[in-house]
Amino acid sequence: MHFFKNVADKISNAKFLFISPHKHEMIYNTAAKFGIRSKKIIVKSARRDEVPLLLSLSKYSVFFIKPCYSKQSSSPTRHGEIMAMGIPLITNCGIGDVAEIVKRYNSGVLIKDLNQENYSRYSEMIEDIPFDSQKIRDGAKEYYSLEIAVKKYAKVYQSILK
Repeated sequence: MHFFKNVADKISNAKFLFISPHKHEMIYNTAAKFGIRSKKIIVKSARRDEVPLLLSLSKYSVFFIKPCYSKQSSSPTRHGEIMAMGIPLITNCGIGDVAEIVKRYNSGVLIKDLNQENYSRYSEMIEDIPFDSQKIRDGAKEYYSLEIAVKKYAKVYQSILK
């Protein structure tokens, strides 16, 4: 919310869409605590098959995950889905291979430290950073492709069995 408050202050028509099956009231209450008017927040529940339609409404997708020890080797499922839709991502470093993927495919903005200084700086510049949706989609296909994953796993198993 802190990041979005900075975005909303700089981009007057910005809206923040939450796709969440629960805690809608908590989301609205948290937004109010940050001085974000409820008309700037959209909260929707969605079945798995409805998520792409809702994501398609986004110019950017944002997820911040606390960079704790247990997240150093995790990979957020939504990251691949977001890239597959060609949507640039705004996220933090320290979560599995997310930073490496974002850099490799120029698929978003990485915020090293989650603090007011960075929220302000990045909320000012996101509108000016060019992203190529097709290249982001191609990156998702290259990195997350099931066919490629099967080939990589087969190589690992073949090397073990030799």
